Amino acid sequence: MLKKNDLFDLTKSLSLSEKRYLFSKANTKIGDENEYALILRELIKMETYSEEAFKEKFETFLFVKKLDVKKHYLFHWILRHLTAFHFKKHPVINQLHEIEILIEKSLYQIAYQFISPLKVSLKASEDFLSLLKLLEKELAVSRFVTSVNSQEVVEELEFYSKAYSDFQTFRSLKYKFRDRFDKYVFVRTEDDLKKLEQIISSPVMDPQNPPVGIHNRFLYNLNYYYYYASSNKWEVSYTYALNNFNLVTELEFSKIDFIDEVIVAYYNLLVASVTLAKDSMYQKVLLKLKKLIRETTSDRFRIETQFSLHLAQLIFVNRKGKHDKIHEIIREAEDFITNNFAKFDKKRRNNFYFDLSKSYFIANDFQKPFHILKNIIENTGEKENSVDFICFSKILYCLTCYERNDIELMIYSARSASYFLREHNSYFDFEKRILRFIRYELPRVQNLSPSLQVSKFIKLKEDFLLLFNNQYENSVLTYFNFVKWAEDKIINPLPAYLHPNS
Repeated sequence: MLKKNDLFDLTKSLSLSEKRYLFSKANTKIGDENEYALILRELIKMETYSEEAFKEKFETFLFVKKLDVKKHYLFHWILRHLTAFHFKKHPVINQLHEIEILIEKSLYQIAYQFISPLKVSLKASEDFLSLLKLLEKELAVSRFVTSVNSQEVVEELEFYSKAYSDFQTFRSLKYKFRDRFDKYVFVRTEDDLKKLEQIISSPVMDPQNPPVGIHNRFLYNLNYYYYYASSNKWEVSYTYALNNFNLVTELEFSKIDFIDEVIVAYYNLLVASVTLAKDSMYQKVLLKLKKLIRETTSDRFRIETQFSLHLAQLIFVNRKGKHDKIHEIIREAEDFITNNFAKFDKKRRNNFYFDLSKSYFIANDFQKPFHILKNIIENTGEKENSVDFICFSKILYCLTCYERNDIELMIYSARSASYFLREHNSYFDFEKRILRFIRYELPRVQNLSPSLQVSKFIKLKEDFLLLFNNQYENSVLTYFNFVKWAEDKIINPLPAYLHPNS
């Protein structure tokens, strides 16, 4: 059942060329507009949908008494004509339909003439689902066309059914990783690691039995990348990211539809390169990504690629620290997300803004991260972002409060973060150490002598380094370089707002 504003939303999504096409179909033979054209024109004029205003406009028309029925038929009328308008965008679906018509008309030999070239094309593009549908039609034709070997068709069905089944299994594993990352991104306990090992222990992930097909190889590499990156084993995850980057950039695979995989492959290699300080690889991939953005004709691909580009550059700032391009990177990233705010869901926006706030913090601008992190904390629940994301947003907010000399707000926020972590059984050693320091030691720093102020942060840095010898604790550095912050405070222990040059 359609909702009241579904027709309005569909109408508002139409491009100019689509509108022209629909109006040409809605016009009568004598050039007048029928009811569909009148309704369409009125919906296009509306800024926001109002059922009352709509009924008032057409109160003299009989269809207004059964408006829901009229809107239902118009909705599906638009979809049918849009399908015809975009006929050339879906060649495989159209060809399969044409073959089906020929078979229904018992024109088996002609149908087979269409099947042969399409089969070659589908194998090359690895469209396994369409290929299986086509093979079923070829098997049906084999009863009437002697040149078709039904046994060979059956064997192909078995082979590509297995390839497609593996593809679905790989996708299922990918979504299991994503579901897990929705709660916790990095492994923090032995139990966390065991849960990841259960996902990766699927038979399709057996290194002794490499997957069939390029798409399957991509998902195989991607799942191992997720596994090792989440386990903080970046050297290994880097090799899988590099494998996928090579897959999507090699000319021999140019017939494969890699639109979405390209963005993932570039982004993962950028993140792994930044984490391992492989600056030459980072710069190489960044240049290639910028070239892709310039050359693409797809608006969706351009926006998604730009999102990954800016996010990777912000992550680079977190590792590199202050450098000559930091303000340019921040300005361009903020302009991008501001201009494209509505094109991304809340979770992705939060991730972007979190890295943007870190970059501002590193650039010693504490006003912007204060408001960004405050907004994230006040408007994000654990169902919208992972527990560790919310946790480190709260911790970074506390540090921002300190640099602004908002001591009372810092203490309150640290206490809130502690309660939050206990509630979610995520109060790990690093979080305990830094939150206790924020709550009980940072507020008193200003009352100490300069030498004691420095000694507090020296001790904090030593404790951090000791904690980060543990692989499970070390992963928090991916969120923020807390060691670098402690080193900066050894030089200037007081809040930034109290420095003479602030």
